[in-house]
Amino acid sequence: MDWELLLPIGFVLLASLGLLYSGLAAYHYLRRERSNDTPRLPVAIAAFAVQYGFAFASAGLSSYSLLRTILMFFTAMALVTTIRLGLQAHSKGGSRIALAGLFTLSAYICKMGSDSYQFAKFHR
Repeated sequence: MDWELLLPIGFVLLASLGLLYSGLAAYHYLRRERSNDTPRLPVAIAAFAVQYGFAFASAGLSSYSLLRTILMFFTAMALVTTIRLGLQAHSKGGSRIALAGLFTLSAYICKMGSDSYQFAKFHR
């Protein structure tokens, strides 16, 4: 099994699925569930959007390793919050945003696995 190729492909596919499901969740919430009493769903959608801010800031601050590590931790916590609140919403939009968070968290795990594999390969 070629992990060097499999992990980046997994990252791209899972990140794309996360974006697709988050778009579907936001569309479903704005079209059908806004009038319902689902207080956790808008917070889950906002937490999912905030994690992209953390991820882009982490990518931009590559020279500061401690700050990058803190931002990666906040990204993971925002995704865990998205998954938890999406599951607690008990609606179609909630399950979709929870799946989006799960796919995106899996994509970041693939990315970290690929980075650690490359680091171990070149620093032997």
